[in-house]
Amino acid sequence: MKDNVTHIPALRFGEAYKSLDTNDLGTVLKSGNRLEVSVVNAGIIRRDKVAIERARESLRKIPAETLLDYAEKASEIYLEGELPFGMDGETQTVADYVTALSGLTGLPHSLCRSNMFKVAAALKNIRAVLAGLTRGLPAELFDKGCARLGDIDMNFYPTADSLGVTLPSNSPGVNSLWLPALVMKTPVFLKPGREDPLTPYRIIQAMIQAGFPKEAFGFYPTTHDGGDAILLSCGRGIVFGSDATVKKYAKYSNIQVHGSGRSKVLIGQDMAEEWEKHLDVMFESVSANGGRSCINASSVLVPSHIDEISDALARKLATIEPCSREDENALLCGFANAEFAKMMDEAIDDALKTPGAVDLTAKYRNGPRLI
Repeated sequence: MKDNVTHIPALRFGEAYKSLDTNDLGTVLKSGNRLEVSVVNAGIIRRDKVAIERARESLRKIPAETLLDYAEKASEIYLEGELPFGMDGETQTVADYVTALSGLTGLPHSLCRSNMFKVAAALKNIRAVLAGLTRGLPAELFDKGCARLGDIDMNFYPTADSLGVTLPSNSPGVNSLWLPALVMKTPVFLKPGREDPLTPYRIIQAMIQAGFPKEAFGFYPTTHDGGDAILLSCGRGIVFGSDATVKKYAKYSNIQVHGSGRSKVLIGQDMAEEWEKHLDVMFESVSANGGRSCINASSVLVPSHIDEISDALARKLATIEPCSREDENALLCGFANAEFAKMMDEAIDDALKTPGAVDLTAKYRNGPRLI
């Protein structure tokens, strides 16, 4: 740590690496230090990918049952532990993590913690998660490459030597998606979201402390070119983004793309008369996790009672009011970059120019839409 700056390094096979290029993330730490993060180039990622066998071997020699035990242990460490953070022996408590994450992403503390619980639950319940992914195949399959299930002989041969993930910044809970790869003995190359390098870094430190080999983890804050290098060089990839992201990677069958959310609440004619029973479901579908999840409902489609349903939902949504990020009752997310909030407000104003479009919450909320 120099000149009141805490530096988050890249991790190359678990080893801290400070690059010449950095991103300044501002003063979001409880210590008052500025936070900066290394930014590695695509060449470093490609160079490390050539040596991936080193990471695979570190996992290969540990029994899958032991890796499952490590994941369960990591759940508690992630949720409660004081973990390594930075280059110079600094540590991070849960309170430190929540404060910094809130400052970077705009999530209130309450939602930072609820997302922590999601990640911790994925680790704690890793056996159930793995059983769901493999339809109940025994963990020894990942050790021996074969197993017997009933009267059937099963074979396992990985088609990928690593999993590459480019993560978003809007919701820390999505980090739970890459966790099963490690117990399946597949190393990970992670590109954190620009505003949330904290979550994957903390998870990695918890998993290493629980027993996972550090060589299994690549943590690469990087550019768009670096993100492409991760996705296109790893055997399997996961990426989050907009419609443009979906289009960009559509031709790659080995890359799973999570694009813009378009989830709908659909009430059929048979349930239309009982819409009030489902108002809470509609409300939660729209507003859970501050509305940031890609599975949040973007539309409610109904065959009748349109005015009654829209008015009731608007009235209920208007009860969610802006609070300080530290308020335990806060449900709304702010924007660390005020320009994003302004752009969204302007987009809504443009959409309201469409004939028939109405801002239904306007008559119920206290104050303007943009604060």
